[in-house]
Amino acid sequence: MADIREKYLGKKKGKKEIPALRQIRKTSLEAIIEAVGQEFKQQPELARKAAIHLSHRYSGRSLREIGNMFGIGESAVSQASGRFNAELQGRQTLNRRIERLRKTLDLSKM
Repeated sequence: MADIREKYLGKKKGKKEIPALRQIRKTSLEAIIEAVGQEFKQQPELARKAAIHLSHRYSGRSLREIGNMFGIGESAVSQASGRFNAELQGRQTLNRRIERLRKTLDLSKM
């Protein structure tokens, strides 16, 4: 997929507002939730936070779509993701688990 992005988008890689780019980077929210649930089986609250964060950062879905999936508002998605990102600071074990999930789900930030 990286070669397709490079060929057709060139230097525009980071532009979320390009409709075609949003389409090719969409990842199933269900897949993210399932993988996170497996990784954090014994920690459902942490699993929810991680799933919101990964969905926000890497799924390509709108805040509304993510919020609807988790039963929260659009701004709550951004706030929860930001709080979880702050929680990642200085927590190497948690960072490794999130990185493992990113790789498992083949999530990449554009």
